[in-house]
Amino acid sequence: MIFTRRAITHFAALPLLVCVLLTLPAGWLVAQTQAKSTLNVHITGFRNAKGRISIALYRDGKGFPSDSSNAVASQRLEIDPQTMTATAVFKNLPQGAYAASVFHDEFMTGKMEHNAMGIPQNGYGFSNNPEARFGPPAPEKAKFFVNRAESTIEIKLFYW
Repeated sequence: MIFTRRAITHFAALPLLVCVLLTLPAGWLVAQTQAKSTLNVHITGFRNAKGRISIALYRDGKGFPSDSSNAVASQRLEIDPQTMTATAVFKNLPQGAYAASVFHDEFMTGKMEHNAMGIPQNGYGFSNNPEARFGPPAPEKAKFFVNRAESTIEIKLFYW
């Protein structure tokens, strides 16, 4: 077999390449996938067990808190009449920052009801339970992080 000078140079570089690859951090060459989590949202503070609960999760401020078409996940839940609570479970959620909004759809209309003065007639709440008497909070006030295999947050409903 005849080796050219160029082929010999390439073969000589091979041990160097192997050494570099062996010193890389573990998993560097494996395709990186985003970690997934389960998020449990426990909702409390119901004034009655009528209707259903609507909950929506947002990854950014777009549409927060009321445009569920921009939500990354949403659920409608029954209220447990014994404990007057509800729990939403979101599985396989990519880890990262979220904000959640909840409203108690007592009248089963599928939307937040307001009186003539614009005051909400349904119970509502947000992640981190920020003060929201004069309009919805900024998404930053409701932001929380899902960064473990399983996370739990609690949202307390507010009624006028």
